[in-house]
Amino acid sequence: MDKQTNISRRVKQRAWRRAFWNAIIREGERRRQLALYLAQDHFDKYVFKTNMFKGLSLGGIRIAQMLEQNHPRRVYQNLRMTKSTFLLLKQWCLANTPLRGGYKVTIEEKLAIFIYIASTGASFRTIIEHFYRPIETIHKAFKAILHAMILLYREVIQLPGPNRPLDKRIAGDPKYFPFFDNCINALNGTHIYTYLPVESTPPFRNRKGFLSQNVLAAYTFDLQFSFVYPGWEGNAHDTRVLNDAEQKGRFVVPARKFYLADAGYTNRWPYLSPYRGTRYHLREQAIAQM
Repeated sequence: MDKQTNISRRVKQRAWRRAFWNAIIREGERRRQLALYLAQDHFDKYVFKTNMFKGLSLGGIRIAQMLEQNHPRRVYQNLRMTKSTFLLLKQWCLANTPLRGGYKVTIEEKLAIFIYIASTGASFRTIIEHFYRPIETIHKAFKAILHAMILLYREVIQLPGPNRPLDKRIAGDPKYFPFFDNCINALNGTHIYTYLPVESTPPFRNRKGFLSQNVLAAYTFDLQFSFVYPGWEGNAHDTRVLNDAEQKGRFVVPARKFYLADAGYTNRWPYLSPYRGTRYHLREQAIAQM
């Protein structure tokens, strides 16, 4: 009996040593891979780096050079998207809108002007210095791309229909399925800065003190917009904006389907919002137990 016990003890010790050294080897391999990744990142950024700026060209020539060089960080900082996405947007505009590039201002520069203005909210002085174009040219380019984006909005941003398949994030998770099997989207209101004449500002001043529009937005669970409803004043309540969109027939929910909403909306069908006074997050539970 003692001999068998000793043999069993030795087997267990060997198994423990084997597992211990295997864990050490795996940890060493992970550290080696991390060191290689950090070294590769260092060499890419500081040793064999690609120059972010190429020349001091302005206007359309600078945009063409930037696309030709295709430095990821420079392209994203100026265009807020990758080069491939930007070229797809350009091809769509050429195929579906009357937008065309001219001899002096190319379609790439027009798109860059629009994206820069929409993403930064820069002053006209900054825009003129950035693109080295007269203010009339910038106005025409922005207006032309704005009309093209309105056409793109109608084609891309569409409300889901009754036959839309259930999102994978719900169907593949037992925590949500079948409890949310009829949930198709989520919606929320967001405040976007706006600039108005002084006499028109009071209705647009929200509770945080700045001028804004209260924009209703619906989006899928993979963060794709399916509905955008702008135009309401910043001091308007989220529910008021939603009711207006429903009454005008702009926002329609398919039968037996519902949306997830935050506490700013009334908990009524077809909108499911959190119950008042109920703690949903671990941080809230921890604070309550203190």
